[in-house]
Amino acid sequence: MLRPEHLYYVPQHFGQYDRQTIAQALGISHKLSALHAILSGDATEKHFNTLNDDWNVEERAQTSLDSWGLDGIPLSRPMEGLSGGEKTRIFLAGMELHNPTAILLDEPTNYLDADGRERLYNLIRRTSATVLVISHDRTLLNQLPAICELSSQGLTYYSGNYDFYKTEGPATESPYPTTGREAESPAPCTQSGTRSRRTEGQTECAGRKTPLKGIPAS
Repeated sequence: MLRPEHLYYVPQHFGQYDRQTIAQALGISHKLSALHAILSGDATEKHFNTLNDDWNVEERAQTSLDSWGLDGIPLSRPMEGLSGGEKTRIFLAGMELHNPTAILLDEPTNYLDADGRERLYNLIRRTSATVLVISHDRTLLNQLPAICELSSQGLTYYSGNYDFYKTEGPATESPYPTTGREAESPAPCTQSGTRSRRTEGQTECAGRKTPLKGIPAS
């Protein structure tokens, strides 16, 4: 069973984090406060409990940011005023910082440049975590091993990437109205097995075409 601390979420929208510092957005501000208190001579037990022997948390966080091209940005900097690409990179850096068991990525390449996208593709290919991706980035979808399609008939599993889904998926004509890029590509799901796409009337994912029993359509 996964516990909350084993899950990590990279959002598509970041407005709710504008009043936070980078450290707060990454969920490590409490550890940094405890670390700095201890280094300042406050040996209160609660600080040691909060830090939980993570003595190099500040160094690891800065290294993770540096690896995503954010070197020189302090953890104390407010999120407000950063670009969408910078905010995305901060949360992607958090994946390496927290090393979670499962990761949810919501349209992670929307604000990334070519270099950032390639870094993400490489991370997806090498991570051992289960990765659930929602995206219209076909290159990203092709990095993943499976897609699930949720329609009025239920959930269908395709054991292949986006190219496989295009070949083995349902007929192009959908009973649901779709417009623009929503109709073009399903959204990714996981490193170990599923992706999903959201349209106006349905959600799609990719893999070997197999109906999954017990999962009726909503």
